[in-house]
Amino acid sequence: MTSLPIEIRAVIAARTGLAPDRLADDLLIEDLGLDSLGMAELLLAVEERLERGLNTAVLRGRFSREMRLGELVSLIEEAIAPC
Repeated sequence: MTSLPIEIRAVIAARTGLAPDRLADDLLIEDLGLDSLGMAELLLAVEERLERGLNTAVLRGRFSREMRLGELVSLIEEAIAPC
């Protein structure tokens, strides 16, 4: 089974058109070109790929375009609903 961070990064790569090896932990979300709609679409794509919901209460108010990719991946991992 593939690890969650790898799966999340694969979705981000697919949504942004960037190669997975260009997705460094210190990359700013702002540099991915994701606006709020793009971020919502990304989160839906993560849910679909993982076939699990995300706890929106965990995400609420914590997303920022100034956050780093590594922080975003960790935040999404935290928000994944248990099986």
